[in-house]
Amino acid sequence: MASDGTEPEQFAHSRYIIAWASNIHANNVHLWPFISDARRNGAKLVVIDPYRTRTAACADWYLPINPGTDGALALGMMHVIISEGLHDAITLPAIPSALMIYEKEFRSIRPSG
Repeated sequence: MASDGTEPEQFAHSRYIIAWASNIHANNVHLWPFISDARRNGAKLVVIDPYRTRTAACADWYLPINPGTDGALALGMMHVIISEGLHDAITLPAIPSALMIYEKEFRSIRPSG
């Protein structure tokens, strides 16, 4: 069965929560109590957003990226996650487009730094 996101109750099992261009305090207020509970249990909140929102102000780690650079960040993260074996090897193949695009287009590209 397809899902449109993480069920709020699943945040209790999180170690890291990434809010990517999402001001949860303004746009998803019903989710905040679940994130607060997860953080009390040790989860870290990472906010990736060019704007310092209320959610960013609450984050354990705020990444103020420049507008239009999030694609490069996503590809860099995908590279590290897959090349270092940090992905869920059972779930990722179930999303064939993600793995296929990575294998076909991006595996040979090395991030520069």
